[in-house]
Amino acid sequence: MSPIQSTVASLPSSSAEADASPISDRRAYRMSSLDILRGLVIVVMALDHVRDFVMIGSLQDPTADPSIGPLLFATRWITHFCAPTFVFLAGTSAGLMARRKRPSELASFLLTRGLWLIVLEVLVISPAWSFSPTGIADFGGRSYVALQVIWAIGASMLVLAGAQFLGRRACLVIGAAIVLGHNLLDAVWPAASTTGSTGPLWAVLHARQLYEVGPFRVFFSYPLLPWIGVMFLGYGSAGVFEQPAKLRDRWLLRIGIGLLVALIAVVLLLALPRRPVISSAHHERVWPRSTQGSSRFLMGRSRCWPSNRFTVPPMLC
Repeated sequence: MSPIQSTVASLPSSSAEADASPISDRRAYRMSSLDILRGLVIVVMALDHVRDFVMIGSLQDPTADPSIGPLLFATRWITHFCAPTFVFLAGTSAGLMARRKRPSELASFLLTRGLWLIVLEVLVISPAWSFSPTGIADFGGRSYVALQVIWAIGASMLVLAGAQFLGRRACLVIGAAIVLGHNLLDAVWPAASTTGSTGPLWAVLHARQLYEVGPFRVFFSYPLLPWIGVMFLGYGSAGVFEQPAKLRDRWLLRIGIGLLVALIAVVLLLALPRRPVISSAHHERVWPRSTQGSSRFLMGRSRCWPSNRFTVPPMLC
């Protein structure tokens, strides 16, 4: 027997077994129910984006036409659940991350992640939507920059980076106040503008605005304030997801059903005579509040779904 064979033979069997053991999952802290819900929302969002491009020469907002067919109406209506779920779960993930990181580390993570998402929205996603990064003739040769949900998530992360020092409970209270009360600003806030005649820059907190700056035409499609509130709610709700599975599911089901009942009551009130149909022109501010019940209900039931995870971009979680 050679010296090498003798050395190998003399190794304890426990050491050999330890060396052969599989490497532990470094992302084992992830919750499969959150990933499954993200994956489901991505599928629904893809439906809306396909409809956008297929109907580019037709009606872009089926929910604004009372005579539209129910199936086409549903392809737009259901996508109102996408952005609120993404933003809420981004806040929840940040709240769960607070268990593993010091506040200063979490602030640094949220700052860099938020800035990266905004850069991605401006330099990659927006040009991909227009297919014309060098300028559009109808816009006077200006490059079109649409700040949508990725911008809303990134900018909300920047705000959360500072607010998380206040703690989960404070963020939950602030988030609830924003989501429930931000529409009270409608009477005093500058009106939304999509024509280039815009209000001051701070108006983007609560109203869509369009700015033409040099060679760029920048459209703030998602007013920022309500999305900050939704992310704060997600961050403050992270404690629910740290509970044992049965208790967590019970809480999520109760909260989800309660919010769905509240949503139905609000819709019935809005359906009273002389009230206009809610169109997607308002969903960036109205739907962050009204779609939270269904997402919590789905999270409460997702533990019963198959455990295979959807792969999601790590920048969103």
